[in-house]
Amino acid sequence: MITRTDLILEALGKLPEHTQTLKKRFAFLRHLDSAAFQKKAENMSVENLAEIIDVDHTELVEFLNLPPEKVNQNIQTLLIAKNRPGGFRYKQGENLKEKSFDVRELVASGVDPFTEIQKIAKTLKKNEYLKIASDFRPAPLLRHMESKGYVYEEEKEGDLFFTYFYFEGLYKKESGFLELAQNRCVKLKNDLHSKNRQSVVELDVRDLAAPEPMEKILATIHGNQNLQMVEVIHRKIPYLLVEPLARQGWGVAVFENGDDILVYAIKENLL
Repeated sequence: MITRTDLILEALGKLPEHTQTLKKRFAFLRHLDSAAFQKKAENMSVENLAEIIDVDHTELVEFLNLPPEKVNQNIQTLLIAKNRPGGFRYKQGENLKEKSFDVRELVASGVDPFTEIQKIAKTLKKNEYLKIASDFRPAPLLRHMESKGYVYEEEKEGDLFFTYFYFEGLYKKESGFLELAQNRCVKLKNDLHSKNRQSVVELDVRDLAAPEPMEKILATIHGNQNLQMVEVIHRKIPYLLVEPLARQGWGVAVFENGDDILVYAIKENLL
């Protein structure tokens, strides 16, 4: 059930995994991704937002836990504030190195920097993040990078916007893993499970010695014709699993999960 709290969170961009469901139910939310809305957000107050999503202004202020001096700030500022440092750069500290790219000259010359940003992002190593400097908030880029498995943080200094991207998965191009966001895998799993429980299987192979984890995963896939996804908790990255599954029309995405590795084997027709 979608609550009023869920609706407020979605309106502020904090529940991306529920975006499509909410947009089907609440037509006005479709405007949140539009360039027009992003432009309007520059001058939209919390009170304006409360009117749009049909909630009490006082309730929204209390829910957001805003101090009096921030109640009249515009929505764009609030969206940036929720992504301020405190995320991956501060959690990992000096373990991460920065790559910088200032897109202002390209934009001023009429060149779309999107392709160049993608090229640089592809070169990032596990201990690197990308810092983008621009004179506007790159909302479409944020959504695209999130869909590709990147997390981001934002800062604003005067008229200058800084966006920081870091890949949260364990994707390595040469290893053949899928480039997917973890929340997309979770959403896909939930959608499949709601339609047909037999289409999703969960495995825990942490206590098995090699090559038993790989054998169990392959046997599970071979033994169920209705299977669309397998979620596996593993002790290590299953590099050797990629090739045999690829030959059978499956892709593999991997993510860190504390001290463990979370593995998603997904039928390619779903990607």
